[in-house]
Formats: sequence, C-alpha cells, structure tokens
Amino acid sequence: MVTLNYTLRTVTHGFIDDRRIERSADRAKQRAQRQPAAWIRVVARRSIRKRKGYSKPGQPPSSHHGALKGGIFYVWDRTTKSTVVGPVRMGSRRGSGQVPELLEKGGTIRQVVRRKGRPTRRYSAHYEPRPYMAPALAKARQQGVISRGWKDAMLR
Repeated sequence: MVTLNYTLRTVTHGFIDDRRIERSADRAKQRAQRQPAAWIRVVARRSIRKRKGYSKPGQPPSSHHGALKGGIFYVWDRTTKSTVVGPVRMGSRRGSGQVPELLEKGGTIRQVVRRKGRPTRRYSAHYEPRPYMAPALAKARQQGVISRGWKDAMLR
C-alpha cells in the first residue's frame, strides 16, 4: 500500500501564484464594496437637511453649517480589508468628537466650559437619537445595493 501525503501548497507550487490570486481577490473585494459604500454615503448625506431649526427625535439631524453633511466619508481599510462608511469625529477642541455618535444613538454628555476671567461652568446635555447612518444602511440592504456590488465581482 502506498500513501501519498501532499498538501495543496506542495502540489500547486510552481504553477499557481498564490500571492497574485490573493491580490486579485482583494482588488475584487475592494471594488465590490466601493459602490455600496458610496451609495450609503449619498443616502446618509441626502437625509440630512440644511435648515435653521432642529429636527424631531427619531428623524435625521438638521445641518446648520454643513459640517456634518460634508463630513461623511467612506474609506477602504487595508488592515481589516473592509470598507468603513461614516462621519468624521467632530466636537469641541478638547472634546472627544462625540457629536456624530450622540446624534446617531443619543445619550448624555457632560461638559466643562472654561473662559478666561469667568467662573468654570459644568453642565450635562441630553441628546435624543436622530439616526442617519443606520437608516441609510437599512435602505441599502432593502434595495439590494450591497449584494449588487458583489455580483460578478471576481469576473471583472
């Protein structure tokens, strides 16, 4: 009885370029995720209306200066090989940039206001959720945008 003990790497060594196939698959994955990410970004940006008043809780937030609306981006993350869609961090100079997260999920934030020559003021502010990213993702799933990006991804 003869036993052959070969691994796939041993058999394919010399005529299949593993690195080339992996790079090609990564490029296909990046292309497949780019279109849905751009679509989600556009839907999220369009849901934010520019107006002077406040939006109702549960509705997308209003943009008074355009910073939130213009601060939504998508980017390919090479380390995780995935696409990230969302707003950039923004807030006060010393703040932790919680504004987009507070608008999306709601919550309470404690702030300290220090002004030269004035007493320090401490207060907390409660934000009701005004989601804009989660509805955009839900709309993309509902309309099949994410699966459309993967259709024939390796054939291109």
